[in-house]
Amino acid sequence: MNISCFLVSEGKFQPAILPEDILLGLVKSLRTKGNEMVHFADKSIEVEGVYIPSKTSKTRFIAFSDIEE
Repeated sequence: MNISCFLVSEGKFQPAILPEDILLGLVKSLRTKGNEMVHFADKSIEVEGVYIPSKTSKTRFIAFSDIEE
């Protein structure tokens, strides 16, 4: 099954459709390493996170990384 998602790269959301086994491997790698290179036919990006909205989601959100207290 292919899953629609957004890959977070350089503070921007890149839309992508990935097979679930590749997406799971990416998520595991992000959890342990913190970032991962993802290669597409026309470009490569360094991914820092993944956002997977539900099919019916109408929620908007803002994500901030490395917020200090």
